[in-house]
Amino acid sequence: MKPKVSVIVPVYNTEKYIRRCVDSIINQTLKDIEIILVDDGSTDRCPEILDEYSINDNRIIVIHKENEGQGSARNMGLDIAKGEFIGFVDSDDWIDLDMYEKLYERVREQKADMAVCNRRVFNEEDKLSTKVDVGNEVFSNINDDLTEFIIEHLLYPYTVGGCNKIYLKELIDDSNIRFKEVKEVGSEDALFNYCFLLSAKIVVSINNTCHNQMAREGSTTREYKVGAMKRTSKLIENIYKYSEQNEREKDGKLAAAIMLIFFQQWNYNLIKTYGTSEIKKKLKEEHKQASKNIYFKKAEKSVIFSNSVSIYLKKMGFTFKGRLFIRCYMLSSICNLNGLAASLRVMI
Repeated sequence: MKPKVSVIVPVYNTEKYIRRCVDSIINQTLKDIEIILVDDGSTDRCPEILDEYSINDNRIIVIHKENEGQGSARNMGLDIAKGEFIGFVDSDDWIDLDMYEKLYERVREQKADMAVCNRRVFNEEDKLSTKVDVGNEVFSNINDDLTEFIIEHLLYPYTVGGCNKIYLKELIDDSNIRFKEVKEVGSEDALFNYCFLLSAKIVVSINNTCHNQMAREGSTTREYKVGAMKRTSKLIENIYKYSEQNEREKDGKLAAAIMLIFFQQWNYNLIKTYGTSEIKKKLKEEHKQASKNIYFKKAEKSVIFSNSVSIYLKKMGFTFKGRLFIRCYMLSSICNLNGLAASLRVMI
């Protein structure tokens, strides 16, 4: 029989946190789970710790592979997972012991494709910094307006991350959804979730706080790295292409524009918080690189000229002046005024 949930954990040099993470999974109140621990070429003691766990629990499968990134590790887990649903946990995070029982009961009750729970975010001193609530909802018509769902629920409060959710494995396989690498698209979770939602019919949330995220300095979500705009352009390109393949060009056009704005803001916040003067000087070159991507240009044009995107910007909280500023910024980028665009970008 299929396990109810396959839990996939990509592991890379998190010796300090890995036991807390794995213990929180093996002690779940939902016992009918499969646990796939993928060692992505760790150079610390993680490989031997994972092997130790596999000896003591026959639900655990350990894979050792060369370091290729989190996306590759998750994909390897997906390739062998047998569960009815899929869950992802990062190896420095941990989950409450009833998380998968609550999520699984909810998806079965509503015959849903995905379930989401509340989450907490901690700093490295284990002090609570943020708590995000998703409410107790049933969305049975997300495809009527996928972009609105992305704005109001995926980007916030669900977040683009994948670890406070479970996904129907059959839909993942039937839609041929796999992860790209963060170094390629900037946010592999955002792309994965978009592709999944494009085929999903019912999404549910539970008002239970079950996922605990460790926000470490230097992690992929807490550090600005030069080249982020180029990676965002590849994210936009993948959204367009996947939508075209599934005959959902209209959804792709709107989603790409919204994702562009969202990640430009995200990158700006990282620049402002963690960036150096040298990084800011390189923004002009980043604009130049991103502008070579025709899909990036398409998304910018949608922001400027699409009335639908303007309506969604209002829903995202942009004032009239804010929407005008965004359009001026995108226009300067389209016209290859990269120096001006770079200056405006850090003012968004």
